[in-house]
Amino acid sequence: MPLISGRDFMKAQTSIEMLIVIAVSLVVLVAVVAFAGNQIGIINQQADSDKAQKSVEDLRNAVREVYAEGSGAKKPVFIEIPHSIDPILTGLEGEAIVINIAGSDFIAETGVTLAGSIPTEPGGHNVWVEAREGFVFIGLGKISLDKESVYITMPQSSNASDSILVTNNSGSGVDVFVSSVWPHSEVTLNPTPASFSIIDGGSGTINLGFSSSAAAVGNYAGSLEIDVAIPDGDENLSIPLNAEVLVGGGFEPLIALPSSWSTSISAGGSDFSTFTICNTLGSSMANVTFTPSNGGAGDWVQAVTPIAPLNAESCVNRDITISVPGGTSGGTYYGTITVGDGTYSDTISLEVIVAAQLTADIWALFNCDWALCDSTANVTGAADNVYDSGTNNLGGRSFDVAGLSGTIDSVTIFWSHEIPPASSSDSITETTVADFSDGTFISTQTYSLVDGEVGLSSANSTDVETTDIQDGSLDVGNGDRGQGWAAQTFVPSTDTISGTGVYLTRVGNSVQNVVVYLRDSLEGGNLATATIPYASITSSWQWIDAIFPAPETVTPGDTYYLVLDTAKENKSNYYLWGTNTGNLYPDGIAYQETTAIAGEDALLRTYYSGYATSGTYISNDLDLGSIMTVDTIDATALLNGQTLTVAYQLSDDGAIWGGWSSEYSTTPVTVNQTARYVRYRATYAGDGTASAYLASLTVNASSSSGPLSDDVVEVSYAFDVAFPEIANTYNFGNTPVDLMDSDTALIEIYDATAQRPGGGAWQWSDFANLRIGGRYIETGAIDSEWRLDAVGVRIAYTP
Repeated sequence: MPLISGRDFMKAQTSIEMLIVIAVSLVVLVAVVAFAGNQIGIINQQADSDKAQKSVEDLRNAVREVYAEGSGAKKPVFIEIPHSIDPILTGLEGEAIVINIAGSDFIAETGVTLAGSIPTEPGGHNVWVEAREGFVFIGLGKISLDKESVYITMPQSSNASDSILVTNNSGSGVDVFVSSVWPHSEVTLNPTPASFSIIDGGSGTINLGFSSSAAAVGNYAGSLEIDVAIPDGDENLSIPLNAEVLVGGGFEPLIALPSSWSTSISAGGSDFSTFTICNTLGSSMANVTFTPSNGGAGDWVQAVTPIAPLNAESCVNRDITISVPGGTSGGTYYGTITVGDGTYSDTISLEVIVAAQLTADIWALFNCDWALCDSTANVTGAADNVYDSGTNNLGGRSFDVAGLSGTIDSVTIFWSHEIPPASSSDSITETTVADFSDGTFISTQTYSLVDGEVGLSSANSTDVETTDIQDGSLDVGNGDRGQGWAAQTFVPSTDTISGTGVYLTRVGNSVQNVVVYLRDSLEGGNLATATIPYASITSSWQWIDAIFPAPETVTPGDTYYLVLDTAKENKSNYYLWGTNTGNLYPDGIAYQETTAIAGEDALLRTYYSGYATSGTYISNDLDLGSIMTVDTIDATALLNGQTLTVAYQLSDDGAIWGGWSSEYSTTPVTVNQTARYVRYRATYAGDGTASAYLASLTVNASSSSGPLSDDVVEVSYAFDVAFPEIANTYNFGNTPVDLMDSDTALIEIYDATAQRPGGGAWQWSDFANLRIGGRYIETGAIDSEWRLDAVGVRIAYTP
């Protein structure tokens, strides 16, 4: 083996060191490149965020600017759409502008209803922002109309017409779809045609036919919805419509609707209302202003932006605000607003009801056991029982008004009294031996149980649920990809289907309802149909139910199809039906139109008749045999996690009934009122998983050994112990009487505002000497005891 020389050894050592240096340099270089790439990504992401934030803010500012200027105002806005935009989650949502990039929403709230769309192609775009009647339109401005609103006048039992010219400046052919929102039967609307196409640079006309009946009178309002399908982005336009039916052939060039406004506003508060101002002439009005009257309600009208101009045969909405100054005295104030252009005018009448500004009430009311509260524990004969306002009686408190000042607006006296319990009692009971079939069921049914309980249920329960986990979607009503409808198959295990639930969200702002079909083949006849209103579908994923008009009979084990469709398709405004790609429901499959998607299921639930979430049972009249004191009502129930409340109704003769009592969730319910006839009502509320049962109910009533009609209770108040002022007189025949064995006091109320002892207006010094008391005047040997067990005063005042 040859020996290695020293020089060769040094060369080898140098080579190894060089390799180590190069390796370390490469590691450092890779780290630097990775870091630089990461930093560039962060910088690009920040740049996209800045573009999105600036775009939504610029659009928001433009929306507010043109809206403040009024209908017809418009301005262009240049916006930049980032490359990382999510076009599905980007758009207009109610009053908000949303741009989504990389999963993050950049949102600008405008406070104004929005229509139209914003471009989703990355890059710079010039967008038009235009104020229209009641909303602001955002879009590329490729479709124009010759008028912003329609206003026509017509007599009763006549026809009238108008038209709207639609012009296409989009650079390509467009399809126009026409519908209306017109919920009136006295005046009908027929827009034609329902759809048409316009070539680039061409125009099309929408004809509006109105027809009034003999009963029509006044103004009828609605809107015309124009949906324009454009290859690079749709435009949705809404045009306000007003038909004024004139009686007697009258003619008004300028009309304010409504012609009057009555409102209640507290001192220091405000209210607003929207008015429609219409020009019926064939020429425009240059400047329509709003001039309030001087004095009264007219002084409180806030400045209203003039309408400049008010176009021929058109209407414009304006919000009018009234602000009542603080400290304004209570009362009714009147005024007017004159709407005019210098030649023609109309008047809006104002009525503002201002409640007295009650900044404070002072109460002194207590309720406790009669033996503790009375200054005289047991009163017989003509003895007096006194409550002294200046003394903290046992358990009570004085009417302390120290430091209060201002105008006293009202004084109300409260009290409660008791008589001894009756010596004998009876009761009438409806128990578990009854089947409860003599009453009335509302949205409920009777369960045929052994003990005859009332079970309250009849609604929808889930049979099939394909899955509730969403990781994909089907298109419904998407005209861009030609995916107008979708379907899901399922196999029922029950013999009826009452409805379905589907998991939906929207893209854009579609105004098409979703129609739900039940079929036994994909393209076969419809076994049942239901509709999901477009307004109920939001930009967030959610379960939405569609219930069929009547349950449909099906065969358990057979395959059925649930199909979702819309009346027409749109390229940028449509719906998504959530799906799961894991084949979690092996008995079914999803379809995008006629194409089956292997292993994918749409999120679907089917319902059958099951437990209700609400319902009531009202008993027949229960006859006590004579007028008695209804002491308590006691019920037993099987709740099963649901709720059941009981209310009652009383009558002396079975013909005239008092109102229903409050709802009681626990029993026994203390009634302590006199009556011969009793009804009760059981109200059920559940979550759909079970039913509650009313097992039994008992009405406990007692009869006195003799009437109180010859005996009198006097309750009085004064500024000394003489009690010269008698507030009211009570007996068994005209006022409920509180029994001493009852836990609930019957509070009596008396308005003493105009009944100050000695006359005149109440003064704050009066309450330092106020006395409230009463006496029991006995004329027979029975019911010889009476107690005053609670008293109080409420003072309402304006500081």
